[in-house]
Amino acid sequence: MRPTHQIAETDRRRLGTLAAAARAELERLAIFWLALADKTNGGHFSFVDNDGHIDRERPRSTIFVARILWTLSAIDGVAGSPESRAQAESAYRFLTRRLIDRWFGGFYWAVSPRGGGFRGTDKHTCAQAYGVYALAAFARMSGNREALATALATFRLLERRALTPTGYTEAFSRLWRPIENRRMKVSGIVGARTVNTHIHILEAYTELYLASGDPTIGVALSRLLRLIVDRFPTPAGDRLWPIFDDEMTPLGGPVSYGHDIESSWLIAAAADALGDTELAADAYRAADRLCRGSLSGRLPDGSFAQEGDANGIVDTNRIWWVQAEALSGMIDAFGRSGDLTMLDAAEALWRYIVAHQLDREGGEWFERVSLNGEPVPGPRVTVWKEPYHQARACLKVIECADRLGAATPHA
Repeated sequence: MRPTHQIAETDRRRLGTLAAAARAELERLAIFWLALADKTNGGHFSFVDNDGHIDRERPRSTIFVARILWTLSAIDGVAGSPESRAQAESAYRFLTRRLIDRWFGGFYWAVSPRGGGFRGTDKHTCAQAYGVYALAAFARMSGNREALATALATFRLLERRALTPTGYTEAFSRLWRPIENRRMKVSGIVGARTVNTHIHILEAYTELYLASGDPTIGVALSRLLRLIVDRFPTPAGDRLWPIFDDEMTPLGGPVSYGHDIESSWLIAAAADALGDTELAADAYRAADRLCRGSLSGRLPDGSFAQEGDANGIVDTNRIWWVQAEALSGMIDAFGRSGDLTMLDAAEALWRYIVAHQLDREGGEWFERVSLNGEPVPGPRVTVWKEPYHQARACLKVIECADRLGAATPHA
């Protein structure tokens, strides 16, 4: 379903060079995260401060553990090793033995490093989606049938508990009673539906559909993709409403350049997986509009601002995940269209990332960089700062290069 095109040899070499740099960065990230394995409790430590000190007692959230499991599974064919596979197995055990609620089903929000001392027994749809996403990727990598079965069971639970005619209910108590959706506030606004949660359900269902081929998942994925394409964009189609009530009425909120461009390529990926010609045409159109609309958040140095409003950029901080998703989105757009302005923009962004966002001493990416290009002091690792966005961006570049015949052999 994905459009194909020819690119000139000079542009193929440019893409190959970018892919080689992405491969090297992926290997550098793997070194950092493999060093954070918790040999006592399993999984990985969830907090490292600005000076590199590990807090071994910080809680482990489902989203944090699942994102690490997804990363270690997804990188296996590029930067995998016996150690990364062993640590993926450890993360899988932590997710399925410590974070699953055996009594009432689903994943807790967070637990202590030892699995007890609950730090959030509520069930959030976003956390369930990440559990599905990680388990499906791990099953694809390892062939673990139990992981796939757990992912399928979680999918069925979400469809039973959270699905409504206007999307998915997001916040629940441990007993699966709806509660206020405070974990996904947008600029202080609490709403029933958010872009953030729904695009992560989309990526999870895409991964699970690819892992299982189950037509029931295909039906759910098609329904969700249609909802996102039809109801989430603003009238101009160049950005997404970030938050809604339970009837899908927009509640305002900022322009999130990172979520818009992340959504663009996740929409296209879901359409690729489904292979529905009519839906794919609408999805690709929506993806292109969102990707190009997000360029309004691009700064002169090639980086992306954090947020804007109807009048333009309002927050010029460079957040690590926004840069990573912008790279993924522009490379995806180039791969689909052959538009060299997207390749130009991706190269400019990569130059910015290398010059300012990479933490050469600490081994990761700086969470936040100011307008003048200086890193803002802050932790290297938190439950919301893990390897998923930046590793995925590297993988997107490598995948695009492979598909267009521009791959650089692994040295």
